Amino acid sequence: METVTHNPRAGIYPATPDYVHALEVRSPERLLFVSGTMGLDEHGAAGKTWTTSYS
Repeated sequence: METVTHNPRAGIYPATPDYVHALEVRSPERLLFVSGTMGLDEHGAAGKTWTTSYS
């Protein structure tokens, strides 16, 4: 089973060593597990509105 970590860097806060934003599992099908995180920007600040936090 192959796993692929997805931690985007642009527009989202950085992941910590014990956390990933998404994990893809391949064997032979593909599953993507996405974390349910708050909508924080790359500086860790929440958006002023729901739309800016989760878009």
